Amino acid sequence: MDSIKTKITVYIVLSLILISVLTTSTPAQENYLDDMWMDDNEFFFDLFYNHGNVMLIIDPATGEIIYANLAAFEYYGYPDLDDMNIQRINTLTPVQVQEEMERASRLDNNFFQFRHLLADGSIRDVEVYSYPIEINGKTLLFSIIIDVTDKIQAEREVETRNNIIFSLIATALAAMAIMIIFLIKNINRRKKAEAYDHHIKKVLMGISNVSQMIVKESDPSKLIEKACKKLTDNLGYSNSCIVMFDDSGNVSSVTSSGDNDMAADLKRDVLNARFDTWINTALEADDVVIAGGHAAEPIECPLRIDHLDNADMFIPLCYKEKTYGIIAASIPQEYAYTDEEKILFKELADNLGFALYNIEMENKRKQAERKLKERESFIETVLNNLPIGIAVNSVDPDVNFEYMNDNFPRIYRTTREKLTSSDSFWNVVYEDPEFRESLKKKVIEDCASGDPVRMQWSEIPIVRKGEETSYVTARNIPIPDTELMISTVWDVTRDKKLKEMQQKEILLKEVHHRVKNNLQVIASLLNMQSRNFDDEKVKGAFRDSQNRVRSMSLAHEKLYGSSELSNIEISDYIKSLEHYVLQSYNTYAKDIELENDLDTAYLGIDIVVPLGLILTELMTNSFKHAFIDRKEGMISVTFRSFEDEYLLKISDNGIGISDEFDVESSKSLGLKIVNMLVQQLQGSLSLNSSNGTDYVIRFRKS
Repeated sequence: MDSIKTKITVYIVLSLILISVLTTSTPAQENYLDDMWMDDNEFFFDLFYNHGNVMLIIDPATGEIIYANLAAFEYYGYPDLDDMNIQRINTLTPVQVQEEMERASRLDNNFFQFRHLLADGSIRDVEVYSYPIEINGKTLLFSIIIDVTDKIQAEREVETRNNIIFSLIATALAAMAIMIIFLIKNINRRKKAEAYDHHIKKVLMGISNVSQMIVKESDPSKLIEKACKKLTDNLGYSNSCIVMFDDSGNVSSVTSSGDNDMAADLKRDVLNARFDTWINTALEADDVVIAGGHAAEPIECPLRIDHLDNADMFIPLCYKEKTYGIIAASIPQEYAYTDEEKILFKELADNLGFALYNIEMENKRKQAERKLKERESFIETVLNNLPIGIAVNSVDPDVNFEYMNDNFPRIYRTTREKLTSSDSFWNVVYEDPEFRESLKKKVIEDCASGDPVRMQWSEIPIVRKGEETSYVTARNIPIPDTELMISTVWDVTRDKKLKEMQQKEILLKEVHHRVKNNLQVIASLLNMQSRNFDDEKVKGAFRDSQNRVRSMSLAHEKLYGSSELSNIEISDYIKSLEHYVLQSYNTYAKDIELENDLDTAYLGIDIVVPLGLILTELMTNSFKHAFIDRKEGMISVTFRSFEDEYLLKISDNGIGISDEFDVESSKSLGLKIVNMLVQQLQGSLSLNSSNGTDYVIRFRKS
């Protein structure tokens, strides 16, 4: 009980000192206030001790906490809080704490932002409103502590801005309510106290309305217009104006409320730089500036105060070092010079500044989203108009698609819907099961290798029953650090057909050129040889040879009809050539059989033409010389394709050739041609006449 009584006594003394500091009264008024005070001592103690805000009374000389209310004990958690030194709580150094207490004692600054250490070890951000009071001739500091940890954290997160605004307003309302009570009890006359009470209530209600409007309004122009109107309609200010700046710092708009006669010329005068001094003063100020009335330095304000009963308050609308504008309001000057009025006005300006910042950030976010959507739409349009198909799909064999442009399914000759299910790509695109599995295995192996060269597959056939085959070239590009890849595909059907046509045209020209040159060489050789003879039979033989050349020309015509123009399938070519050679010598009326043992192989025309000439010459020798005095016989042709060489063997079961015969030194024109062509192929020629005649030609694969 003694402790409680002591605290009551301290609070009573504190309240009396507050009254004496905040007011200057006549003796009669002081008697009136003394009577009123004695009636309300219990009320003041209950209000102070049980109030929800944290309050401390501190000795600035030592830093000792003289008294703490119930909210302070609950907030800090120290059971001996009223016996502690403030330096144990404040995270500043003792020297810094002492300097701040001295500033508060001198009224150099009454608002501070500190970090306080709680009993549970947590450190909280707080705002401290501290005022000097005098008790028993000793100056103490009366401090109201407001926890703003959540506020500071919320400022970093734009998404929680509404909670910040309501938190700030709630804190401000609680703090202002205490100040209003003290002010009401210390107004010299009850009438003024009632008037100020009414004014403060209007201001608080107006701030609440403005705060609700801030949360809902997203248009900065409408926000400023409504806020300006609220200043006069709800907050009790006679006139108000808000001057807004653009990003270059120039005045962009002037909004006013209250005196209608003033509004017409207000914007023009501001834009004409009449109030540059006022603007510069506001921008340089850290707190509310008062002009008019009894201000020490009169400043011409746009609100045009014409009498000394009113004053103008103005302050910049700022947030995060950006100034959005200046807010100004006319107020009776007995209100204007009170700290509470300044705090309320600054709180309103801070809230408006924060709201403008949030609107700006929200507009930038929407603008960024709009640009992003436009960019995505542009990219989508570009991708869909590319002549190639593009898709993003999983690396796994099931090929699950994350994205595909319009051309991707079109080039694969299917639809987007058919490719949506897992593993549908292979089954839908490639109908032939054998080809599908072979290609799928190769693609999976190539992708697993990670080699970019292997991850491109050229001229893949897309076969559909009853439809023309198309060809595509595909390439996969792995996306780093993901299980996805970019799949590209383009239709090369037209290119392939064009290439085939070009190859055919080039090959036909080459064939014509080579056939013509080879036939001219043979004809020239025959002509040169015929000049050595006068016998008509010999000349007839040459003519027969020329006929055989013409039969070879027919064989070359067979080449022109080949589907594979750059390469000729040798077994089919040999059979056709045998047919023409046989027709050339059917006048001998002998029963000559042909026997073939031929591998399938595709050879270039540079090899096929000399090979055909060799075959023609050696078969001609067999027809003419192997079966003398015989009615029947057999000629065998063998062609083998080994790992690194080819073998051509022409055999007959005729009378054979003398063992002394040397094929390389033979004077036979036909065998000379054969030797020449074997050399052209960079091959070898061997002869075996043990059982008929066998000619064996070997030459390496190019």
